[in-house]
Amino acid sequence: MMTLHWNRCAGDRWCWFLNVNLDHPSFLGGLSGHLEGVYVIWLGNGGRTVYVGSGQIANRLRSHRLASWVPKYGDDLLVTWAVVATQLQEGVERYLIDTLQPLEVQRRPAADPIMVNTPSS
Repeated sequence: MMTLHWNRCAGDRWCWFLNVNLDHPSFLGGLSGHLEGVYVIWLGNGGRTVYVGSGQIANRLRSHRLASWVPKYGDDLLVTWAVVATQLQEGVERYLIDTLQPLEVQRRPAADPIMVNTPSS
């Protein structure tokens, strides 16, 4: 199993999806100039996973804030992310989708699942 470091915000708390500062320098890095990896969005009032994705984290989260599914979950969405090498992202994303069973699934990568720790583990 690959161990991921799931990021938190100030005070070692999970980040609010709609409020996390996506322009913060911590989202910069990597060959593209943008932090890449996987992310999980979930409901803070019950822990149910809403969405799992991968790619350039800040850019993907920014686009999800405009998604049609966001308003139905209100302001109670939390988010975390972990750095994952580009060539492993789809396998990790597939494992997280299979394991966490998100409410919103827009794509399911065809890659073989790569087992990782989840944000709650």
